[in-house]
Amino acid sequence: MKATYEDVEATNDPPQGDGGVAFRLKLTMEPGEDGLKVPISVIAIRHGSTLAIYKTVSDSPGTSASIPSDLVDAQSKVLDAAVHTTP
Repeated sequence: MKATYEDVEATNDPPQGDGGVAFRLKLTMEPGEDGLKVPISVIAIRHGSTLAIYKTVSDSPGTSASIPSDLVDAQSKVLDAAVHTTP
């Protein structure tokens, strides 16, 4: 089975961390008109020298993939606290 990525588009950069990127794309299985296109969302956030990557895949080709913002916020608070704590 062949797989390619299509329709890559940047979304709003995440406000958490020291820098980050976010984007959406579609994983296409068996490329072509009748290929299955699965929506994927990805967020990468840098906290000091730590890189946190969040990825979700939609379970339905017609529904966009969404990463829960409360999950990203909670994990970012923990990582920020670890990065900015002096021993």
